[in-house]
Amino acid sequence: MTFYADTQTYNLPIVYPKNAATVEIVGKLAPEAGYLLTVAYPSLTLEQADQILTETEGPGGGFLDDGSSFGVYSRLNLYAAAGTAAALASGQLHNARRGNASSQKSDAERN
Repeated sequence: MTFYADTQTYNLPIVYPKNAATVEIVGKLAPEAGYLLTVAYPSLTLEQADQILTETEGPGGGFLDDGSSFGVYSRLNLYAAAGTAAALASGQLHNARRGNASSQKSDAERN
């Protein structure tokens, strides 16, 4: 994990300060990114995969993280995301998380 964290930024300086302290919503910037997890963990929904990628994304503001759909890929921490996805898919994470995505979908359908 340390190697992955070190090589995600290579300790390069922040180039895009506006992205440095923000969380970029992966599903909005790169809606196809969630497929990186759903292929390996088919029991996950695309929304769950996007949420996991957002929650586990790395530091922002690097030279590729310009706020675009391309830039968000530089923040993806696939090592951490895969661990979280595996735990969720195997039921090791609290089942409320799965229900939360379903209830949000139901709320959206009612409106």
